[in-house]
Amino acid sequence: MELFDLPQGSRPHGLRFSSDGRWYVTLENFDQLVELSKADGSILKTYSVAFDDPASEGVVGPHGFAIDRQDRLWYTGRTSDVLGWVDPKSGEHRQFVLETRSLIAPNYDHELVKPAASAPINIEFDDKGNAWFVNLQTSEIGRIDEQNQLSLFKIEGFETDNTRPINVFQGPLGYIWVTIEGDNSSSVTGTQQSLGGIARFDPETESFKAYPQTLSKGAGGVLGVAPHTVWFQYQEQALVELAVDEAGRIEQSTKALPDIGKRVMHRMAQGPDANIWFTSLHADVVSRLVTHQQGLPVYAFADAASSEQYLSALPQEWTELQAESSSYGDPDPLFLSSLQTANATATWRFQDRVTGQTVWTIDPSEQAEWATNGRYDLQGYDFHVFDDANDADGLIPIYRAVDGSSGALTWYTDPSDVSSEIHDADSVAWYAHAMPRNATYV
Repeated sequence: MELFDLPQGSRPHGLRFSSDGRWYVTLENFDQLVELSKADGSILKTYSVAFDDPASEGVVGPHGFAIDRQDRLWYTGRTSDVLGWVDPKSGEHRQFVLETRSLIAPNYDHELVKPAASAPINIEFDDKGNAWFVNLQTSEIGRIDEQNQLSLFKIEGFETDNTRPINVFQGPLGYIWVTIEGDNSSSVTGTQQSLGGIARFDPETESFKAYPQTLSKGAGGVLGVAPHTVWFQYQEQALVELAVDEAGRIEQSTKALPDIGKRVMHRMAQGPDANIWFTSLHADVVSRLVTHQQGLPVYAFADAASSEQYLSALPQEWTELQAESSSYGDPDPLFLSSLQTANATATWRFQDRVTGQTVWTIDPSEQAEWATNGRYDLQGYDFHVFDDANDADGLIPIYRAVDGSSGALTWYTDPSDVSSEIHDADSVAWYAHAMPRNATYV
């Protein structure tokens, strides 16, 4: 683990990576979005989202953060009731003002959320390019479409007008899901209204279907690993997996967590290892819940000079391969390395003395030949895969072919990634679980 210092008092909050691997963070108390170096955490570029005249208009407070398909940086102004985006390519900055801003402006305190504020705190995108956000204090989710039209939808089904939505995401079948913290009014303490839950929003009918929960206040949510599932996070005690279909919830299972004292869980994400990762901000803990789809992500790194690939499932290697002194480019997620189950087999890793390339195989005849012909050095055993498509559910083929221009071996999962000439001569190297479509890659 590495720690990077940012300016004192800047209050970094949102963190995202762009499609080309750039690392961006919001500095909430500085009204800035910044690009950071992945090597040392230094600030490479700064984008101000402050008002034109902060002396009369107050602070913005960029809190929630997301990046759209055009790599524009979107933010929510928790203390200002504005949302906006910055285009790093052009420098263009656009803001969207919520009607409630007229009730609270100006606000000069980044730490103060005024009672009349909407307080937008989280923003995400659906697969059509719409931006979805939650208004913490007005019990709403909002949408900004690609025509820049802003719409608000009042959350229903929890028997309170003070649901306090926490985060929003697109789930299976195109529905929008929102997690609910629950009413924080002292008059309803201990009631169902105070506990929140999770709700599904249908963009076509503009209607909600609520799923109140019962253990503690609600927090985060995320699209599930298994097909047609979503996950819900309590602030304390447990995570919940819901299986859903067109009609709604089919079933749900509660995953109890170890008692470590007060947690205050706040956010969760599906990692590239197909597990569920989540934060406990009061306990200063980041945790992982291992799912039935567990595996280690295997990335392909391409050498900038030779275009040769290097496959790795080791986080320590990833750091070294992405160092400024390295000739390897940004990683391409390929597949999951399996657990050491009865049907899984370890790849053999060799060094080719002629080309210098590192190569992998599970073919017994190839292993025997390479181990004895003097051209290859056996370096050890590596990530686990399968030699038959029927060894486990949901396996995909991992192809291996010879690049005609360089003569190097290349591995890929999508035949369209290579020329038809290369793919025509390919063979299936092995089978593996696919990288989760909605995983968070860093």
